[in-house]
Amino acid sequence: MEERLLTSRIASDLFHVHNDRISTYIKLLREAGEPDLDVKAILERIIEESMLYKKQLREKMSTRIDEPGEIYQAWEKMKGTWNETDKKSILAICAHDELVITNTYSLALSSIDEPILKNLLEYQQQGLKQLHAHIQQYHDAQ
Repeated sequence: MEERLLTSRIASDLFHVHNDRISTYIKLLREAGEPDLDVKAILERIIEESMLYKKQLREKMSTRIDEPGEIYQAWEKMKGTWNETDKKSILAICAHDELVITNTYSLALSSIDEPILKNLLEYQQQGLKQLHAHIQQYHDAQ
């Protein structure tokens, strides 16, 4: 019973992380005005990825938990804040945030033993790592 609650807690925390990411990047798209098409494509990819991961996580939640847990709180403390909306700044904060969420997944993975959720989180983390590498490479080329 306790493992099932822990699994739901972790899935719920990551669900809320992705929900907040979606809101943040949609808001950034609006505030950035007319970002370059390449930056807009990156932001839209992050949003789409988070929507997919959120849907997958929802399926693993046996209980909906609304209050943030340790994993969500750890992510929230480390995520970046948007001060600038120029291309280089957007790419820098995206790269930072992708690294933070990858580390958040590492924290979640170290906390669970349930194989089905663990496999899902490893799959999602791999996608996040690939996106981080893409964004970092693009940022460094600017």
